[in-house]
Amino acid sequence: MSIFDTGAESDPFSDLSRGLVDAGYFRARISSLPKFDLLVGGLAWAITLINMEVDLSLDDQANLGQKIKLAEIICKVLTRMKCPHRLMAHQIQGLDFPAVLPVMDWLLQKVVEVRAENEAATCVSLPSPRTPTPADTAFQASGHAARAGD
Repeated sequence: MSIFDTGAESDPFSDLSRGLVDAGYFRARISSLPKFDLLVGGLAWAITLINMEVDLSLDDQANLGQKIKLAEIICKVLTRMKCPHRLMAHQIQGLDFPAVLPVMDWLLQKVVEVRAENEAATCVSLPSPRTPTPADTAFQASGHAARAGD
């Protein structure tokens, strides 16, 4: 199931921006951000969130050559991640949304899975109520418990 609207009248760039914002990439809200920067930044953000061993930092001051190099690295990382959709750097550069959206859809589904796993791993359960021990009873009976709350 795709998170992107693939209807005939849908705007793929708007769908991409909305999907990234919904997933937590709030930089996608910047309307003045060039489409290429949003796409490369969104891909790098999702990959980094999923696979923390990869450094795909996007420099706002990067020139076009550096951004294309980052797109090439992204494509190699996607292959290593066993992305079921093939993506080439020229498809990223050319804003080939029919090629990009299935990849981004797969990545954003992985982001949701990783977040769920991390949440489950860090979830702390509250201690269950326990039966008071004789020491607890003696402590409360001595009046220390009342004074401790003062």
